[in-house]
Amino acid sequence: MNPDVIPAYIVTTSKSRLYHSDAVKESVESGVIKRMKTIYPSYSPKDGSIKIFVRVADDRVTISLDSSGDPLYCRGYKTMISDAPLRENIASAILLHYNLNDFDEIIDPMCGTGTFLLESLIQLQVKNHCGLRSFSFENWPVFSEATFNYIQKKHLAESQKTTVKITGSDISAKNIDCCKKNLENLHGEHTTDSVTFYQADFFNLRKMSEKLLVVINPPYGKRIETDSSLNDFYIKIGNKLKKDFKGAECAIIVPGIEAEKALGLRYTSKIPFMNGGLPVAVLYLTV
Repeated sequence: MNPDVIPAYIVTTSKSRLYHSDAVKESVESGVIKRMKTIYPSYSPKDGSIKIFVRVADDRVTISLDSSGDPLYCRGYKTMISDAPLRENIASAILLHYNLNDFDEIIDPMCGTGTFLLESLIQLQVKNHCGLRSFSFENWPVFSEATFNYIQKKHLAESQKTTVKITGSDISAKNIDCCKKNLENLHGEHTTDSVTFYQADFFNLRKMSEKLLVVINPPYGKRIETDSSLNDFYIKIGNKLKKDFKGAECAIIVPGIEAEKALGLRYTSKIPFMNGGLPVAVLYLTV
């Protein structure tokens, strides 16, 4: 660490004799200060500008230095969010199930603020999205700004306009405005003409491309008032997909087994995860 870098300590303990997190923090902090003063005699930390994580579990201690700063799901482009946003890294992981270049079109008919579609664009085309944010490792003594800039420029040079059509729609005009702003923030070459956003009701849409991927994160949780209305909503989604999107590949998020049953579609793969504190799962299927 540089002498002007001041650590903050985040300590967690579990099933260990070292159970007092404040005592662990004081011990680690004392050791770091003692070591830093052998290198920088005037070292005198006051505020936390970087994070040192101390994890104590089953009498084993792991000490790690935060290299990212903000969590990695914070890409930097998403300045406009909806009431129930999907984290960017989760959307990206869901999309990695597919080779996106295999499709003529990727659509999200309940796109919210566009996370699925902007992550699709990143995977297909925008190779330099890390340039939209900063990282803690940029303050490390070993960090080379010249090397980092070279890597970013190299990725930018490798970016090519995708031939895959990316389309987002939402019933909310406000959400569509947010999508367009987030797309502008991504600012990769050709990005603004690679994605189309428009206001529409999913239940008025139909399949327009032969090789189509449909990705959906429908409303659930507080956005749906009762379990019965949630189930009715997923029944309606399933019926719409079967009627007007036959043959499409689909990844859809469901908030529990009842919604999964209500959807009424046979899936090939199911991956459970937590979203916004709620247990959900993504279902992969061919309609």
